[in-house]
Formats: sequence, structure tokens, C-alpha cells
Amino acid sequence: MSELRYFQQVSQAVRFQDGSSLSNLLSISIPNNLLQERSNFALPQQNQIVDQKWTDLVSTYLSLLKSITKHGDLKKAFETSLDLVSQLNRIADNETNWIIGLLILLSTELKYVGNLYNSNKGDQSTPEHSRAPLEKIADVFNRSFKICLSDKNPDLATSKKIAVYYFAGILFKLYFTMNKFDLASSLQKVLLSASSTLPSLRKVPKSHSTAYLYLNAVLNCFHNKFEEAHKNLTSALSTCLKTSTKNMQCIILLLAPLQLLVTRTLPSQKLYSQFPKVKSRYQTIFDSIKVGDLKTFDAEFVRLEEVLLRNNLYVVFLKLRQLPVLTLLKQVHNVRNSHLVKIADMTTALNFSLTHEANQNVLSSGEAEQHISILIAIGYVKGYISHGNQVAVLSKTKPFPIS
Repeated sequence: MSELRYFQQVSQAVRFQDGSSLSNLLSISIPNNLLQERSNFALPQQNQIVDQKWTDLVSTYLSLLKSITKHGDLKKAFETSLDLVSQLNRIADNETNWIIGLLILLSTELKYVGNLYNSNKGDQSTPEHSRAPLEKIADVFNRSFKICLSDKNPDLATSKKIAVYYFAGILFKLYFTMNKFDLASSLQKVLLSASSTLPSLRKVPKSHSTAYLYLNAVLNCFHNKFEEAHKNLTSALSTCLKTSTKNMQCIILLLAPLQLLVTRTLPSQKLYSQFPKVKSRYQTIFDSIKVGDLKTFDAEFVRLEEVLLRNNLYVVFLKLRQLPVLTLLKQVHNVRNSHLVKIADMTTALNFSLTHEANQNVLSSGEAEQHISILIAIGYVKGYISHGNQVAVLSKTKPFPIS
């Protein structure tokens, strides 16, 4: 294709608001022969393309191709890719949502070029230098987000607000990578305050809504808002394409412990079979909760500590440690068949659970009493402690209101 014909096709796609064709004409994710061909094009002159702003955009795109194919200059390619998306932002500000597909594509390619540049800067780069490209990308994407969010078009069918959740999602990812949870929290508040003006999550592409809900859950876990995170992940799982096994597993790895904490529901064997990573990570520690095995729970907690910290689940499992203690109390209650549970019996049960050996006193009766008091205080058990009689007096009708 000649460069003149290429410029004509760009102009035609702009005039007809053909976002799909324009994406093919302005993408770097194209066959190598096209990449080489376009990189040899001269930059467009005035009046060769529909108007000046599109002429400037195409010039920047062709300069990006030359940086990649002729010079191999990743720094220049990154800076040019930043400029390309910034220019498209300025154009998109005055267009309807026909341009969103192109904006998303060029944003995705900017992330790709940025990652290449970041990973090839060498070992001498400081963490601050590594974050600098991400901060520049975040600034550009934040502008894209604001353009979509502030679209005054009352017709949601043609409004750029359809892409708000996409740009929110990629901003969340960038903020998490840069460890800027304060910026992520501010973004979450902006979306919450604007929720009445935004399209329903059911009306946006499933890939956008699923990622947005998942990343919201990550942020809510960071702030220990576990019930909110559970709601986010349950919704994310329902919107996730069932063919996206990797995405479903990613959601379930975060959802499974929250599901246990919030609803007391353990994963099924069928789910373990379907998602082996969920099984290898959680089955042993979840089984220890089911049988009241504190030694195994604590050993698995240590094994999983790093991954739990990385996924903001450490506090979740600290809370879940009350469940094997609750299991032990139920077992003692059932064996004695009495609403009066001796602190001594519970002490024996806890010591065996912690050591797997008889007559090992690693925990005192006072500590056992504290464990029962905590279960009562958090609502897992109905009853009270009779310290003088050294018994826990449980409700005769429903001693364990949460099964």
C-alpha cells in the first residue's frame, strides 16, 4: 500500500467514525511486513489527512514505528507512545464513544511498550526510576478516565462513560504496582460518588466489569473491608466468562478464604478438581479448620504467610483461626452432651490440637478460657463464662448460632 492510499484510508475511517478500521491503521500490533512498510512512510503533510489534529496523530504514530523498527530505541518509543495516547485523549474529548475502541487499543499498546522499556533499562535503575514510567502512564490514563467520566452526553448508548470501568481498572493495577493505595482509594471514592451517572456494570463489556470488580475487592481487602470484598468477588465470578479458566481461578483464590470467613462455606471437591491451584494452596488449611486441627492450621499459615501478605489476606486468616477453635468447642460440647463445658476439657482439647500429643500442656486453662470468651464476644457462641466454676455456660437452645 502506498503512503497516499494509507492516508486516504485514515481520513475515510475518521469521516465515517469507523473505529475498527482506524484501530487497524494505527496499531503497532500488526504483521511485521506491515510494520516495516508503514515505518518507511513519510510523515503526512498538511491537508493529506482529514484535519490537522489527525495529521499530527498519524505523524506521531509513524514516528513510533520508526523508533521501533529503524532505531530500536525503547526510550524514544515509550515517549512517543505516551505522546500518541495524549494526542488521542485530546481528540476523544470532543468525540462520542465510537473512538473508545481505538483509545483502549493504544492504551494497551502503551502499557506494552512501557513494560518493555522498564524491563530493559538495566539493573542500575533505582526503584524510583522504575516507577517513573509507570507514573507517566498513570497520568495519561487518568486523563483518559476523566474524559470518559465527565462525558456530558445524556445518551449512554453513545457516551464515553461506557469505558470508565476499563480505565478505572488499569489505574487500579498501576496504583497497586506503585504501592499507591491512597490514589486507588481516591479513585474508588470518585467512582462511588458518580455511580448514579454511570452505566450499569451489566451493560459494559464483561472483561471490563470483571476486572473492575476484582480490583475493587483487592482494594477492599487492603482496607480490611472483607464483606465488601466478598460481594465484589462474588459479582466478578458471576460476570467472568466461563471459558476464562485462568481469570476464574484468580478470582477464586481470593474469594475462597473470604467465602469461608463471611458465609462459613468451604470449597467443594468439584471446585478443587476444576482449579488445582486452589486445592494446593488451601485444601490442607481448610481441612484443618473442619476438624479443629490447630497444629496443621498454624503450620500451613506459616507456609502461606508470604502469599497471604501479598494478597492482603493475612488478617483474613488471623480471623479464620477462630474457626478450628470453634470446631473444638463444638466437639467437646457434643461429647459431653451438656450445655456446661468445663474449661479443663477445652484446655485438654486445645493442647492436643496444638501438639498432636497427649498430656502436652502448652496452653493454660486461663488461655483456654480466653479463647472461649473471644468466640462469645464475636458472636460465634451464645453463652458466658462462669469463672468461679471454671465452666462455659452455653445456650441450651442454640449455642452455636453461626454454623
